Amino acid sequence: MQTGDRLKCVVLDAEAISDFASTAAEALESLDADLQKMGVELLIARANQPLRDLWLSLSAYSYGAIC
Repeated sequence: MQTGDRLKCVVLDAEAISDFASTAAEALESLDADLQKMGVELLIARANQPLRDLWLSLSAYSYGAIC
């Protein structure tokens, strides 16, 4: 890769996610932590309200953003 070509963000389209268990939350937290170490932002798009509420409660610990 050349300078300026690095990955800046990963967008997860969460529209099809209807159920979100603790195992999935842990996996997303782990993914987000790994991405943060690389300077990459995790964005979650089109999440339903229960997923938004859960993710926003985790966001207090500085996990990825919901858009």
